[in-house]
Amino acid sequence: PERRYPVSGADVSVRLAWPDDAPAIAEVQRSAWGAALGEVPDVDLAPAWARLLGSPPDARARVLVALEQATVRGVAFVHPCHDPDADRVADGEVGELLVDPQHRGAGHGSRLLQAAVDTLRADHFVRARWWVPTTDDRLRAFVVGTGWTAAGPDRAARRRVVVDSLGVGAATGAYGVSFGALGTTSGLDVLQTCVLSLLAFTGASQFAFVGVVAAGGVPVTGAVTSVLLGSRNLFYGLSIASVLRLHGVRRLLGAHLVIDESTAVALAQRHPALGRLGFWWTGMSVLVLWNLSTLLGALAGTAIGDPRAYGLDAAVGAAFLGLLWPRLGGPLPRLVALCGAAVAAGLVPFTPAGLPIIAGGALAVAAGLLLGRARDGAPT
Repeated sequence: PERRYPVSGADVSVRLAWPDDAPAIAEVQRSAWGAALGEVPDVDLAPAWARLLGSPPDARARVLVALEQATVRGVAFVHPCHDPDADRVADGEVGELLVDPQHRGAGHGSRLLQAAVDTLRADHFVRARWWVPTTDDRLRAFVVGTGWTAAGPDRAARRRVVVDSLGVGAATGAYGVSFGALGTTSGLDVLQTCVLSLLAFTGASQFAFVGVVAAGGVPVTGAVTSVLLGSRNLFYGLSIASVLRLHGVRRLLGAHLVIDESTAVALAQRHPALGRLGFWWTGMSVLVLWNLSTLLGALAGTAIGDPRAYGLDAAVGAAFLGLLWPRLGGPLPRLVALCGAAVAAGLVPFTPAGLPIIAGGALAVAAGLLLGRARDGAPT
C-alpha cells in the first residue's frame, strides 16, 4: 500500500519501491555518494537494486522511495538489524537513506524517515538502529534533530581518544631506547634485541630476560621468568574480550597488542566503540614506536662498550622498579611486593641467576591470592 505525506503546494509522497524504480534509485544513490565523496562513482548500481527489489533477502526487507510527482527524489532501505549483538526479531535497521543533493531541503528526507519508522513498526520491530558515519556531521545533526538518540560517540570524542592514545604510545615507545641499549650491552646483538622486542612486545618480560642473561643466567631461565611476568596479559585479554569482539586474523593481531597501556586506555572509555578505538590506536602506536626506539637504542648500545663503566649494569633493576612503582597503590600490593623481594634477595647467594626472580614472583602471586581472599572474606 502507498503511504502519502502531503505537503502544501507540491505533489510529494512516499511509497514502497517497485522493480521499475531501480534505475532512478541508482541515480539518486550515485548523486548522493558523489556529493559525499567529491566525485561520482563510475559504477552501474541499477542491477543490484533490481535484484533487491525483485528478490528481497528477507520478508521484512523493504525499499521506500520519496517522490515529487512521479520522479524519485530519495530512497530508504529498512531491514532486520544485522549487528551481531542485535535481536533480529525485535531490532530493525535503517540501512540506507539518501536524498538527491539537488533536492535537499524540500522535506523528502523527513518524510522518508517517518515512513521508514512507520514501516519498521508495522513489521513489529520494537527498536531501530541507524549507523551514521562519524564524519558526516550534517546527517548526524539531521538524525538527532528528528528525535533519534545518538548511541555512539561523536567525532570530537573519537579525536580525543586518538590524541590520548598517541600520547601514551609516544611516552611508552620512547622507553624502548633503554631496552635496546641494555639488550646489546648485556650480550645480545642488534638483530636478537630487535626480534625479542618485536615478538615478546611486553616491557617487563623483555627487561626480565635481559636481566637474567646479563647476570650470567641461562636463556631458558630468562624465558621462564619472562613468561611468568607476561602471564598478566592473559587476564587483560579476558577483561577486554567483550569490548573488542575480535575474530579470525584480527583476533591474533589483537592478542599481540594486549599490553598494559592498550588495556588501560580501552577500559577507561565509557563507550565500547571508543574502547576499541583506544585499544587499536594505543596498541599500534606503542608497537611501532617501541620497536623503532629499540633499534635506535640497540645501535647506540653497540658503541657504548662495557656497561659497568657507565653504571648501566644497574639499569635493569631500575627499569623494573619504574614499572612496578605505579602499581603499588595500596597496603596489600606493597606487602606482596615486599615479600617477593625478600625471598628473591635471600636466594641470590644460593641459586643460579634468574631463579630468585621466579621464586619471588611465584611467592608474590600466592601471597596476593591468599591475602586477597582473606580481605574479601573479612567482616565489615
